[in-house]
Amino acid sequence: MIGCAQQCMQHASISHTFVFINKSDLSFGFVVIRGERMFGWFSKKKNKAPEQKPVAVEVKSVAPGTGISFKPDLIKKYSSDHQELLGLYGQVAEKLQQQEFSAIPALLKRLQDALRAHLLDENLNFYIYMQHCYKADEDNLELISEYRREMTDIGRTAFSFLKQYGEPGADVSSAEFRSVFDQIGEVLTRRIDAEENYLYPLYRHPDEFAVL
Repeated sequence: MIGCAQQCMQHASISHTFVFINKSDLSFGFVVIRGERMFGWFSKKKNKAPEQKPVAVEVKSVAPGTGISFKPDLIKKYSSDHQELLGLYGQVAEKLQQQEFSAIPALLKRLQDALRAHLLDENLNFYIYMQHCYKADEDNLELISEYRREMTDIGRTAFSFLKQYGEPGADVSSAEFRSVFDQIGEVLTRRIDAEENYLYPLYRHPDEFAVL
């Protein structure tokens, strides 16, 4: 066919179109002979579209019916919170023993802020998460709910005390203050022990629960 095209180029009065295909690279083209001028066009082999690699999508493990995700380091964080709370309580006890009363209100305010932050985080990321995960386990669900109710009561009492005596100039030298302070310390210590030994071990990945 290429030879035919060359022959036709010798005849200016003839107008032809030639189409040829090269199977080796699937290119194609045509030649137009009109007068003594030749117009040609060829296409190159089409490039294949680049393969798209699958995009990794992060899948968060959340409690059923919530957007609260499982956090592997959550219990470690709560244990650290507990040590901070006990440390602040110990500092107040030390100042009380040394009769450095003026330093106590500021420490009580720090204790109040630390306790509030801990309870807010625990209420959302632990209790709500756990109550949704344990819907199919009535016994553990009741246990978790009881711990939550108890902590609400403890928090209410503690915040009332800390707010009252955390103000500058509060009378922290009274026998009443010392009595309530000691009671709160006992409750706080028992509560932390119970949470870390009995409650927190129930925290786990959602896939480990039998969900209804």
